[in-house]
Amino acid sequence: MTASQIGGRILFAIGALFLFHAGYSAHEYKLALKVEQEILGSEKLPFDIIFECILGMIVTIIGSIFSVGNFENISMDSELRKFTVEGIFSAPGFHNFSHRIQKFKKVAS
Repeated sequence: MTASQIGGRILFAIGALFLFHAGYSAHEYKLALKVEQEILGSEKLPFDIIFECILGMIVTIIGSIFSVGNFENISMDSELRKFTVEGIFSAPGFHNFSHRIQKFKKVAS
């Protein structure tokens, strides 16, 4: 894991914490409005909660971009160049050697 991937994961965790805290703050704010018996639909969220939510979203997106490793090519040509034809069409689980053993037993006897 490279340093940018570690830094990306740290940024992602910090952004997720920002988003969690903004959601919790919004919930607490709505509960406080309910206790004060104000109308819930008329009051908007405070600017600091909205700012924290947007900041958390941006930090999380940047962290997720940096935490991803190197992208691989999507075309099959680049992947198939790594293998031979025998390796691609080989299926060792389907090989049946029981007929060879019976012939070998006849020769060995």
